[in-house]
Amino acid sequence: ERVYVQPVPPTPSRFLMEMRPPPPRQQKRGPAPANSANRPSAHGKPWSDVEQLKVIEAWEDGADVTAIAARLGRSASAIARCVVRMGLAADVDAAINRGSAR
Repeated sequence: ERVYVQPVPPTPSRFLMEMRPPPPRQQKRGPAPANSANRPSAHGKPWSDVEQLKVIEAWEDGADVTAIAARLGRSASAIARCVVRMGLAADVDAAINRGSAR
């Protein structure tokens, strides 16, 4: 007489699944990281038309990116990228180095 053995199913039975403790809940995010205090006030916010006009006016008046950044609450690199995006400077390095070229 032959004996046939069924393979063990790859997933545990429903009974065993119900006996397991539930997976741990993910913790809610706590306060913002400490380095967020160093970020400009407009960090991550989209550019408004008014802000873009202020960048254009200040750039045409000869202000450098750090001065414009301080006025608008943005980082100098954000101002430099905005200036390049609007076609006022060839690249980010040219925009950043504008102030030091004087």
